[in-house]
Amino acid sequence: MSTNKFINQEAEMQVLGAVFLDNKVYKDIIDILTSEDFYSAANGIIFNAMKRLYLKESPIDVTTVVEELGITLQEVGGVTYIAQLVGSCISVSSVMAHCSIVKNKSRRRRLFKAATQFIQDIRGTDKENEELMEYLLNEFKAVEFYEAKRDGSLSEGLDRYLTLLEQRQRGDIGGYATGLKLMDNFSGGFQKQDLVILAARPSMGKSAVALNIAANMAVDSGLKVAMFQLEMSKISTIERLMANRTSIAMNKLKKGDIEDEQWMQITDTSNFLQGSSLDIYDDVYTLKEIRSECKRLKLKNGLDVVFIDYLQLIENGGNLKTRNEDVSAISRGLKLLAKELDITVVALSQLSRAPEGRNNKRPYLSDLRDSGSIEQDADMVMFLYRDDYYDSQSEDAGYIEIIIAKHRNGETGTIKAKWYGKYQKVVA
Repeated sequence: MSTNKFINQEAEMQVLGAVFLDNKVYKDIIDILTSEDFYSAANGIIFNAMKRLYLKESPIDVTTVVEELGITLQEVGGVTYIAQLVGSCISVSSVMAHCSIVKNKSRRRRLFKAATQFIQDIRGTDKENEELMEYLLNEFKAVEFYEAKRDGSLSEGLDRYLTLLEQRQRGDIGGYATGLKLMDNFSGGFQKQDLVILAARPSMGKSAVALNIAANMAVDSGLKVAMFQLEMSKISTIERLMANRTSIAMNKLKKGDIEDEQWMQITDTSNFLQGSSLDIYDDVYTLKEIRSECKRLKLKNGLDVVFIDYLQLIENGGNLKTRNEDVSAISRGLKLLAKELDITVVALSQLSRAPEGRNNKRPYLSDLRDSGSIEQDADMVMFLYRDDYYDSQSEDAGYIEIIIAKHRNGETGTIKAKWYGKYQKVVA
């Protein structure tokens, strides 16, 4: 195997030489490279010496670098090698291209190391396949996002905020649109890195609402969406989706009572749905499996929003003593997943029976089942309520209330949407 696939000593020298030639380029280089990206240990040491000088706002030249290296000067080849670096670069115009070469070689070495370790683990350890895959995905993700910029400066945050403000002024809600216009206008949509909880008592329509939003995002907005169904099968989910998109009643689909014209609708809708980026899983049950699959999707084609139906069915696999601790760990894990992958996680949740004992059966935050941590970890908590479920003569028959009970970065309130139960459809 040719070493030039993993090393380019000349590019490394060109990068360091460019800094000697023009100190200003260093601020661009440190956004891309770290000392670990240099194959040559000597080059890595010199890069770190330059970094210390840069942070002290000292000039970077032969004299200052030699002084900064101190007793490590001989390790890098002495003054002779420093002088060689200075003479290796005659122009800084190609420095970013050389940085890219160094970075790509570094990534290739990391991939090779990860793959080699993976093969050794397969041959020589008793680790479970799931654990081995988790290791490999983590390593590949680390390479993909290796040394991503972590800028804690206020100026960087202000730049992003002002850009967001400009988007909002133009009418862009700034988040992922749910396709429910009244809700999007009120809430600003779903935001990256947010954990959204969608909770309701049984038969209120939480699975249908989640599927509505997931389809709106994937099919109509072109977002990359994954849905993990821990309760329904994939076929049942697709049947609901078909009713939703074709406006053919669910009972007709279940009986196969379909007219020729409706068959055309179903075929056209099926072809249309196949072109979307909606993935549906009904065979993933643990938090670890969900994390692994989300990482794989993120690396492969990108990932924007994840739906999980529902939170209390996720298996954690830990040794926690109580169900409360277990659900708390799952809730926290989902929030960290949203932050780590820069996605939105929408988790459906059960409610306790407390609303059934009240005159006003609309849910409260205290009704979230099994753990108070769900409320703490969530950036947004939405409840669903249909008055006609309890009173068939209700004035609000045919409507579903979307109650935003918690919104970390926005208002709380209630949106009324039209509910078409036989089509599993919500319109707002």
